[in-house]
Amino acid sequence: MPVFSSAQTNARIVVIGSSTAFGTGASPIDSSWVRRTTAYYKGLCGLDTTINLAVGGFTTFNGLPGSSDTGNNITKAMSLHPDIVLISFPTNDAVSDIPLSTYLANLRTMYNIVVAAGKKCYVCSTQPRNLSNHTQQLTLQKGRDSILAEFPGHSFNFFDPLVATGSLDLNPALTPDGIHPNNAGHRLLFEVVISANIISCTPIPPLAIFYQNFAGHRTEQGIVLDWKATAQGTTEDFIVQRSNDGASWQDIDDEKAVPSTPEKEYLFTDKATLTTRTFYRLKIVVDGTPTFSNVILFDPLRKKLDIQRFYTNGHSSVTAEISLPRDEVILLTILTATGRLVKQQTYTCRAPSATLTAALPSPAAGVYFLKISTADGDQLVKSFALGR
Repeated sequence: MPVFSSAQTNARIVVIGSSTAFGTGASPIDSSWVRRTTAYYKGLCGLDTTINLAVGGFTTFNGLPGSSDTGNNITKAMSLHPDIVLISFPTNDAVSDIPLSTYLANLRTMYNIVVAAGKKCYVCSTQPRNLSNHTQQLTLQKGRDSILAEFPGHSFNFFDPLVATGSLDLNPALTPDGIHPNNAGHRLLFEVVISANIISCTPIPPLAIFYQNFAGHRTEQGIVLDWKATAQGTTEDFIVQRSNDGASWQDIDDEKAVPSTPEKEYLFTDKATLTTRTFYRLKIVVDGTPTFSNVILFDPLRKKLDIQRFYTNGHSSVTAEISLPRDEVILLTILTATGRLVKQQTYTCRAPSATLTAALPSPAAGVYFLKISTADGDQLVKSFALGR
């Protein structure tokens, strides 16, 4: 896949999709996630252009090659010589009662056309939508899980930042109409996109700080946030920010950057008790100029994925009985002690529990690792041994 640097100014993004990608709900339209992404990468890397072919009301059938929408489908997108194609059809297929399997097959067709041409492609997940038909809302939720599992590393989770707590509706603070995100919602989607680092580049002057790997994990002491950076400017700050809605941010810590070669690791623990979904990000200020990191989400109300029971069936298979807080697409991976892939299989599981059995392809005696992963990043790892 191509990698772009700040010296390259001809990178081109093409977007196909429906109304949210077009910018509906944002006012002015420059507040839409596509326009924000364009402005961000133009400032950071000198992005040449973004061409937006999205049209309100479209389903994935409109985006397919051979569709009658020849000015807005994947064929048109590829004719524009893109470096990156973003595909976003978040809700109209479900509302039109197009089966989830067909929706995924259409996305796969478009995605494969892009990558077969040696270009990057990212698929946006479904989004929540206020609907009286609960089955359609569940389809949107399952669509999120399926897309994240189908296109790992090349998909955006647009569902979780927008969904209302304890519901499948859009968060009322993030939508003007129950269908589309407002400015704050578009901002959250923009942050999802830039956190994926779809164009790898070095920030252009005046920024002279390089950070990476902003991440966090839960401990008994609180939420531990960590990142690495190499500081080279004159005045540099890492301001840790927290938010309950992903739109309004509060400064909770200010770490002064330490000029260092090689990079330095920074840590901050938020000891506040979390009672609702909580977002974190870094505001990075270099010589008075701010930029922002990826956004991290913690949800204290969400139950944890867990392995309740695990056993081997001789050398022929392994079985894991798991508990899960919601219906999930689960990826089961078995690795040798040296990291070699032995087995990988996906399962569509229903809460609150599921049994996963995976056949083993004539494994040798030794130590192995079982990894169970969800589409949104939860994972469990368990070691086991096979005798002779």
